[in-house]
Amino acid sequence: MEQLESSIHKISDTSAEIEKIIGEISAIAQQTNMLSLNASIEAARAGEAGKGFAVVATEVGGLAARSSQAAKETNSLIMSTVVAIEEGRKISELAMQVFDGMAEQIEKASSGVKNIADTVRQNVSIVTQAVDGLERISQVVERNVEVSQDSEQVSMMMAEEAGNLLKMVEP
Repeated sequence: MEQLESSIHKISDTSAEIEKIIGEISAIAQQTNMLSLNASIEAARAGEAGKGFAVVATEVGGLAARSSQAAKETNSLIMSTVVAIEEGRKISELAMQVFDGMAEQIEKASSGVKNIADTVRQNVSIVTQAVDGLERISQVVERNVEVSQDSEQVSMMMAEEAGNLLKMVEP
């Protein structure tokens, strides 16, 4: 975008220089036309001897008129170009502002995504620790169940032995 803006400024500067040159061409055409008129007047004063010179003066006047018209048309085109370039410059400046805003928003979004990713990593770590804790609890529960089953079997055996002892001790 900066290159575009620089290019538009160069084109604008070049157009202004061309406009000055066209002004010079127009001024030369006007002076040539004046010389042609003066030559026509002098040819008319010279009478029959100046007829050839009058034809040349008329042709020079025609060339001056065409040069002047071409200079006006070229100047008009350049002015249109200058206006279009100025509009392009304004549009490029606006586009640069929009792109700068977009870049800022993308940077903010990138920062937000990074924060979310960091939070997710932390949550994954917490969940992993919770799963590890649940696995340990599950292992402890399984061990307690085994101990409880073993205790139940031992209790049943002791109850059976107590019952046997009672039968022996009772008449």
